[in-house]
Amino acid sequence: MNRFADITNPWALPFDVKLPQGRGGPGLLHCQEALRSRPGKRLACSGLWEDRRVFVKLFAAGTSGRRHWRKEVHGLKAMHEREVPAPELLYAGALKRGGPFVVVCEFFDSGTTFERAWKEADPPQRARLLTALLALVAQQHAQGLLHRDPHLGNFLATDTGLRVLDAGDVVRHKGPVTGHAALANLGLLLAQFPALQDAESIRLADAYTPCDTPLDKGQLRRLRRNIVAARRHRRREYLEKVYRDCSDFMVKKGLRLRMACERVAYGDQMRALLDDPDRHMAEHAQRMIKDGSSSTVAVVDVDNRRLVVKRYNIKGWHHALSRALRRTRADISWHNTHALLFEGLSTPRPVAFLERRWGPLRGTSYLVLEYVAGPTCQEYFRYADVERAREQGVIERLVEMLANLAALGIRHGDMKATNIILSRGRPVLLDVDALRLGQGVGGTHYRDARRFLANWASTPRVQALFERRLRDRGLLR
Repeated sequence: MNRFADITNPWALPFDVKLPQGRGGPGLLHCQEALRSRPGKRLACSGLWEDRRVFVKLFAAGTSGRRHWRKEVHGLKAMHEREVPAPELLYAGALKRGGPFVVVCEFFDSGTTFERAWKEADPPQRARLLTALLALVAQQHAQGLLHRDPHLGNFLATDTGLRVLDAGDVVRHKGPVTGHAALANLGLLLAQFPALQDAESIRLADAYTPCDTPLDKGQLRRLRRNIVAARRHRRREYLEKVYRDCSDFMVKKGLRLRMACERVAYGDQMRALLDDPDRHMAEHAQRMIKDGSSSTVAVVDVDNRRLVVKRYNIKGWHHALSRALRRTRADISWHNTHALLFEGLSTPRPVAFLERRWGPLRGTSYLVLEYVAGPTCQEYFRYADVERAREQGVIERLVEMLANLAALGIRHGDMKATNIILSRGRPVLLDVDALRLGQGVGGTHYRDARRFLANWASTPRVQALFERRLRDRGLLR
């Protein structure tokens, strides 16, 4: 049975699609498990076609769906014509006049996305994976193909090597892709790895030889600049999305309020909380974490999910005037927590923010976060029974967190031990409204490291351990 109305909806799976006769595709296509989706636009899933496991892409009916379907088909054909590894195209066509449209490719049982393979690999395996990826991109460029969206999830790692999984953004050039275009594309690819990986990425760039010529020193310097610029551009684009009403976020703007919330979290209880957060905190708080003049923090349960609600208080009319035309601290925290998560750093997941307004004037604001259990960093190192081996592991992870912030050019600005929770031994960064993005590494990260080290003035043994590791990582002068 064809379910054209739900064909890009992953929640409709499993379902069957009857392929048209006489065009190389008779029989039923059984679509089983969603792999990636954009509801209302396209769906990628695994399936069965005449007892053969296949990879299926379904595109919505209409002009837009037809355009994306054609780009996918043309990209796959271009890679096969130029002998770039890609899944074999088994069938492509419209399910009825005007769509929906389908592309059926071979499925690799042993395959996983490069992104997942990278996360699960150890350092030597990661080096081999990155070398293979650079070689594949070099092959694309040498054959005059440019993948405009070289997302790590768009490459497939199999037992026989890497393949390009998503062909919709592959464009043909008349000759090899070289110069600025090639280095910009390579920078966009490498910007998706952690910033601490940049030095290793540059070292392994010898594997990128599209015309049998390695990159020279000047090209490597340009590549490094391209990586930093692409990383900031990707982060900026994502941060614009968290303020836009879309499939991921519910956003409301008016003369009296401004609000953003994860769409999946915007149920009846969340709506009640955001309609009157003060009342909800007073009547439904499980625990008050803080009730001070600058902020009030409470733990609440919403739709069987434990959350933290933080109200940034207005202390008086002088304070109200000073804050009226400035971004609220809840808005800044919403922005910064999303930035940290985008860069792979641990911080409580932001669920919603709300600010009271009188036209352009801002008032009290609220931030809703996922609750994270665990001792603060300060509490952890006060425990007398902490095993030395466990303690050393925690120290390494804390120093790694600081090194990541420095590599990204991010300054926290308030690196107190109470602003870091250890959740199962892993650091989670709190209170990010003073955080500064894109500050570069020209000395600003030393302030965070020095402030962090000052936490341990009363425990010289712990301070000495941190100081040694921070100096080893170049985080202290």
